[in-house]
Amino acid sequence: MARQESNNNSVFSQGPDHPIIRVALYARVSTLNNQDPEMQLSELREYAGRRGWQIVEEFVDEGVSGCKESRPALNRLMADACRRRFDAILVWKIDRFGRSLKHLVNALAELAALGVAFVSLRDNLDLSTPSGRRESFVIKITASNGLGNNSSSGQAKSPNGLGTL
Repeated sequence: MARQESNNNSVFSQGPDHPIIRVALYARVSTLNNQDPEMQLSELREYAGRRGWQIVEEFVDEGVSGCKESRPALNRLMADACRRRFDAILVWKIDRFGRSLKHLVNALAELAALGVAFVSLRDNLDLSTPSGRRESFVIKITASNGLGNNSSSGQAKSPNGLGTL
C-alpha cells in the first residue's frame, strides 16, 4: 500500500531501484557578457565527485535564454536521456534548466518516464530521493493549478522561483 502511494506522488522520480552512477551536467548562461558557465560546472563536478558519480558529458548553453524550450545543448541532453546514456541530470540551479514552469514540469515528467533522475545542486532537489519525490509533487500541483502562466496584467515571480504567476 505504501509503495502504491509513493508511486502516485513520484511523477518525476526515478525510483529507488536505480542507483545513480552516470550523470550528465547541464549549465546555462543567458548572456555572453561577463557570464561564465565554468562557475556552475566546477561546483557540479565537485558535487558529482563527492557522490562517486561518473560524469558522462557536460552540456552547456551559452547566450541562450532559459525561457526558450529549444536550446542546442538542452536538446542534445534530452536526446541522450532518451538513449539512457546517463542515470541522472545534475544542474547547478533549477532555473538554469528552465525558467518556464510548464517546460520544467513536462521535461521532468519525460525524464521520469525514461528513468532518468534530476538533481538541482543549489535548490537541494534530488528527485531520486523520498524528499525529492515529495517536492516533485508540489511542483506538479503548482503547475496543474495554473501557477507559472504569464498573465496579461504583469508577471510576478512564483514563491519558489520556478516561473511567473
